[in-house]
Amino acid sequence: MGPPRYADLEYEYVDVRLEDPLEPACADGGLDFREDMSDLKIR
Repeated sequence: MGPPRYADLEYEYVDVRLEDPLEPACADGGLDFREDMSDLKIR
């Protein structure tokens, strides 16, 4: 159940980036979010 959940979150992250790819703040948030997901996966 871990891997599918991670994929779902990744999709959401991509969606947000597509919404405002020119927004640097958005990109920063996305990167932070991705880092959190990596931490969860490692755990």
